[in-house]
Amino acid sequence: MFLLKKGMNLIFGGNNDGGDELVRCTGMFSDRYLGQKRCLYMDASASIRYTNRQYEFELVVAAEEDSELMESETDQPKVMVFPLTASESFMRYSNDAEESIGFTWTHDGRAFYFEVQSSATGNRMAALFQNTIARCIFENTNRVPHDNVPAEEWAVYCPVEGQRPAPPTPQKAMPTPQKAPLATPHKAPLASTPSPVKYPDLSPVNLGLEMVSVRADLYMFDQPSGEFRIVSEVQAKLHETADFEFSLNLFKEAELVLSQKVSNNMHLHMDKVNKSVIWMGIRVGDDPMIPVWSLVFSNSESESTFKELLQRCLWETNRREDFSESVKAEDRAWIQGATRDDVEMEDDDGRVEDVDMMDFEEDANDRRLSRDSVSPLKALGADENQEMAVGMVNDRAYVVRGSQIGVFKQGENDLEYLTKIPVVQTADGTKFCPTQVMLSEQDSKLLLLHPSDNKKVCYMDLNRGQVVEEWTTDSINTIQTIAPLAKYAPRTGESNFVGMNSNGMFRMDPRLPGRAKMVESQKNFYAPKTKALLSCMATNQNGHIALGSETGQIRLFNKLDKRAKTALPGLGDPIIGLDVTADGSWLLATTDTYLLVVHTVMPSGKTGFGDRMGDDKPVPRKLMLHPRDLQKFGISEVSFTPAHFNLGEGIDETSIVTSTGPFIITWNFRKVKQNKLHEYTIKHVADQVVADQFAYGQQEKVIVALPNDVTVEKRTTRRR
Repeated sequence: MFLLKKGMNLIFGGNNDGGDELVRCTGMFSDRYLGQKRCLYMDASASIRYTNRQYEFELVVAAEEDSELMESETDQPKVMVFPLTASESFMRYSNDAEESIGFTWTHDGRAFYFEVQSSATGNRMAALFQNTIARCIFENTNRVPHDNVPAEEWAVYCPVEGQRPAPPTPQKAMPTPQKAPLATPHKAPLASTPSPVKYPDLSPVNLGLEMVSVRADLYMFDQPSGEFRIVSEVQAKLHETADFEFSLNLFKEAELVLSQKVSNNMHLHMDKVNKSVIWMGIRVGDDPMIPVWSLVFSNSESESTFKELLQRCLWETNRREDFSESVKAEDRAWIQGATRDDVEMEDDDGRVEDVDMMDFEEDANDRRLSRDSVSPLKALGADENQEMAVGMVNDRAYVVRGSQIGVFKQGENDLEYLTKIPVVQTADGTKFCPTQVMLSEQDSKLLLLHPSDNKKVCYMDLNRGQVVEEWTTDSINTIQTIAPLAKYAPRTGESNFVGMNSNGMFRMDPRLPGRAKMVESQKNFYAPKTKALLSCMATNQNGHIALGSETGQIRLFNKLDKRAKTALPGLGDPIIGLDVTADGSWLLATTDTYLLVVHTVMPSGKTGFGDRMGDDKPVPRKLMLHPRDLQKFGISEVSFTPAHFNLGEGIDETSIVTSTGPFIITWNFRKVKQNKLHEYTIKHVADQVVADQFAYGQQEKVIVALPNDVTVEKRTTRRR
């Protein structure tokens, strides 16, 4: 295990009082005695630190308090100090037999070794340690800061075994040494050897107003090796190019080498622990692989300043508003905290130990409709599948295909085509393709929204396969989407439901006389000047309601006809889907490029549905596909389908499912609650995913509608 000392000073090339650590790691310390390698400390720490002299550094190896010593070495000193100079001949090596990575050097004719276990973390941090050693020795040898030379010149001072070029001739000392940063660690392994890189061709760039400028190390992800490889040190700047338009610009020795517009297409990933930001770059020429870049900041101040401003730029780009003027003071920390990865989150059931992971099985092709079952799908016509409703009472799935509906039975390992509703039509015989379908009254009825008559709800009796009634709201209000009165109300005989349009919500009661079914005493509309721009909604088992909007704002209600108790500001992107845990303690919002997970429970134990949250809003979590995975799977554009929790009365919500293009993604929700945001699995399927949903009461089964197919994708438990 490698550890970084918190608050470390990473400035090279300047005076230091000595003793400050640059980096620390733990492992096993050995030497060579009588021709044999022997262990000195089973558990030791190795740290690189300043001395009280400029350009001089030292390596300190110390036995841990409970370290096991060889019996013959009980007189071995607990601490050993080595100068970081070229004469020590530092080199990194791999010990495949012991599955370890280590460093070797020579001091007073005696060889020493420091080893750690080979792993993703070990590889990553060994690269950091290697870079630090190389930079220290470069500065010691040349008496100049390392930022004045290309990275390939200082990297040779601590090469990998078998790749030891002769160090270059020491450079002439510069009269005014400048300070330069040292790289900090990364989530993925770092390679110390700088890689040749092909930057995109830059047409003349209008830089505009410079907002911030910091020095950082630029890395590029190398997919074959799984490593971030250092490219060079750069000056990273943010510029405002026009009203609510910004660009990220990287300079190397005053030359602009990389420029990219700030947008959601960057898929920004903020890594607080390692002082870095990672993003998807721009395709270079005809290269099929889009580059993944990373900036590693030299210190916490540079990191926080740059990241905070970058997030503001992204928010203003999406909202076309000034962040400082539009966002309340109590909401700013909530918005900016959503991208942090160092915030402790509570698992409200108290179980925070390792959780079993679920992976998709590999033989999913066998669980598509059988060959005999595919032909009925095609018989439904040339239209493609568009909507899907999955039963909570029976084991049926209903798939809308044009003006017809296919009916499927959920088997243990597959779906069976049962029949079709040959035509969806209004009472006057006009065919239509529903824009939304929702099961009701113990899965015996199907509610359908009409594509052109936006005040109408069609009521289909599934036993007859016909629309038997048509309802309207009133003479004024449209109906844009519908939801059950409570999360599991469709399992009961409840016929009432909630309707919503861009300006408000209302209760619909089919028992009212006449065609207009809106309950006048149960409605809640915003004034037009409010520009609520509501887009979606969800209910919990208590009937509390969450409304999402095109502005990204999410409103929480405990009663339909009352004002919202809480208004969550969102991150500036339109909300296209909402789900809520049955008890209302967690909210899941979907945007095109990320999911937002919000804990609605405040320190008082009350939820945002019942009380105003104000400053007590817990920090939300932003779930994204990591840029490395976007590159690996060739995903150039992310467009998530509305995400869902697994569902079932009396069952804990432990998984999240969504999709983008031909990929199904599931998150381990219990890991998300522990702030482990990349515990997800990705499954490639045969075509673009139209809709996906967990089978009721079965988180191991995901029912997936493709344009011309319906599948069951099974997941199995992988023990931790």
